[in-house]
Amino acid sequence: MRSNKSVKHFTSEVLKVYKKVNPSIHFILNKKDFNYREKIKENIFENLLKFPKKMFKGEELLEFGSGTGDTSIYYSKWGAKLTGIEMNKDAVTRCKKIYAKYHKKKDYKFINQSLFDYKNKKLFDIVTADGVLHHTDNPKKAFKNLCDSLKPKGYLIYGTNLSSGRFLRNLQRYILFKYSIKKFNKIDDKEIERLARKFFKSHLDRAKKFGNRSKKAIIYDDYINPKIKSYDLQETLEMFKKNSLTLYSAWPPISFSSAGQTHNLADTDKQFLKNPLLIDQLELEWSLKIKNDQEIDGLMNDQLKKFKVQFHDMKEVSREFSNIDPYNFKKINQKKLTKIKSIKSYLKKDNSRNIKNSTSIDLINEINSLYSLIQLNTSEDKIEKFLDNAKFLFKGYSGVGINYFICKKI
Repeated sequence: MRSNKSVKHFTSEVLKVYKKVNPSIHFILNKKDFNYREKIKENIFENLLKFPKKMFKGEELLEFGSGTGDTSIYYSKWGAKLTGIEMNKDAVTRCKKIYAKYHKKKDYKFINQSLFDYKNKKLFDIVTADGVLHHTDNPKKAFKNLCDSLKPKGYLIYGTNLSSGRFLRNLQRYILFKYSIKKFNKIDDKEIERLARKFFKSHLDRAKKFGNRSKKAIIYDDYINPKIKSYDLQETLEMFKKNSLTLYSAWPPISFSSAGQTHNLADTDKQFLKNPLLIDQLELEWSLKIKNDQEIDGLMNDQLKKFKVQFHDMKEVSREFSNIDPYNFKKINQKKLTKIKSIKSYLKKDNSRNIKNSTSIDLINEINSLYSLIQLNTSEDKIEKFLDNAKFLFKGYSGVGINYFICKKI
């Protein structure tokens, strides 16, 4: 269990970064950009999570980590009565500016407070935290705070980084930390930004285009932020169970294929924790996701057991890189990257997805080559050249990124 001192320390450190560059600021102050972001949010809720806008109408909604209001405003526009909890006073000021421009009703309020300090007996119809808890030192405690504020039969909307979906981005973070320490013997914010723009040009271009944020905001969010702590899918599902939640929907979907049919594990809340190999296989796909239209079908029971070691190896690698901050960076065992080689035996033997697996094998080969360069203490110019020439590594999606879950309280 993390101490309150540790939690408060990282809360303070994260706040310092957010006061320099707030990563939640999107380009929505003109109507065109505002409408563009709303379409993205509508697609996530209505098409992917099957939670239409009408579900917000008239509902009391509590948002932990409301940031600059760039998501809150759409909940309010869709009819929710919003209470936002945000520790950054500057961000609250921006919230009020957004609301003054786009929402004339007085059915909202923002509280300048850490989510760990929030104490209120009031229960809400909807509680949400989107991309927030993994920036704390104790996401499980923060998650319990969310659940404690939710009415029975109320809905929890949870956006988080899983260790699998974020593996490639955590690898980016590791490289930046390593080369900053190599030059300055410390993790230097300006050096991290310089290296990120040098090493990950393609990734930043894509993230800016589709995320509608500045590159600087993306760099501060993904790399300079002192805390990104991720759990795997199995741990996350256990958190839901422990807090009396059933899964309503998820994106990407938690599903597997059998006898020509797709079964969503969200529909079998009493079963989805019983076959961890299905979960491990799904997380393998999320770890190596670089293309939009390439899905792994899923191997069932006996087939999956053949690859138990490989799934475990990928999970072990993801976990090793799941909690990189300035204080534990040197404890990361980069040699565990060698375990990723074993995944090739699984990908080669699964003939049902030759194109997908061929791409994933090429990606793994590039990760192995990168590992060799890091081991040799290669110059940053050679790392840059290697990454520029890579066909798959840090190109496209670079993993799933954020996983979304909607749960209902029992």
